[in-house]
Amino acid sequence: MPPLSTLLKTQSLPGFEGVEQPKAPPALTPAQEGRGIGLNPYLRCPLPPFSTTIDTIRQWNMTGKNPVMRVIPLPAQQGAGGGVNTNVTNVTEAPGGGGTVTPATPTQILPLTAFFNVPALGPAGTYTTILKLTQSFQLLQLNPTQPLEIRMYSNPTTQTQDIARPTDYAVNFDAIEGFITDVTFDTVPYSYEWQNRVGANADTPQTVNVYITVVNPSQTTGVNAATVAVIYVPLET
Repeated sequence: MPPLSTLLKTQSLPGFEGVEQPKAPPALTPAQEGRGIGLNPYLRCPLPPFSTTIDTIRQWNMTGKNPVMRVIPLPAQQGAGGGVNTNVTNVTEAPGGGGTVTPATPTQILPLTAFFNVPALGPAGTYTTILKLTQSFQLLQLNPTQPLEIRMYSNPTTQTQDIARPTDYAVNFDAIEGFITDVTFDTVPYSYEWQNRVGANADTPQTVNVYITVVNPSQTTGVNAATVAVIYVPLET
């Protein structure tokens, strides 16, 4: 029996029949610009017509089949890249007419320092005084020269009610109002800094007085005369 390759060249196998080979497709001619079949040079771009002309929104063609979209330029942004800045000046009309008044520049608030002297105190001794600051203020720093307990009040009634309270005992806020601060100094350096302590005078009418009680926290040892510095920011005069 002849080999299979020979049989395939001369005849078909049982149950099979030959198939004609398809002819090769004709060679495509190179497409020329402007000669595409079915192209519409006036087909509009689907993008919104921002800052466009007739030329920028038409389609154009390079391959003869696939139209290429022309990109619409973005509209110029207002106020970007060297635009004009407008300065607005608020002007207040003077009462009664007759001209305008330019608002004054706000005054810069600077911290101030107040001093008071404390005489020598025996064991558990007390001393009271009045320190004049402002009607309301923010405390920043307290610096005594001796180990003392310093209490501040907004009115003399509160100062009197709290005079007998021992050192390191908490303030009874349910019964005492007008308490501002209480700091005990027992180790060097004798300095304390507040972060959010605001005080105000509660007299009627309001004054600039702050009522001070100084206590010797030691029950056995006296302290020498001292000077206390209070650094604060005035909030109102």
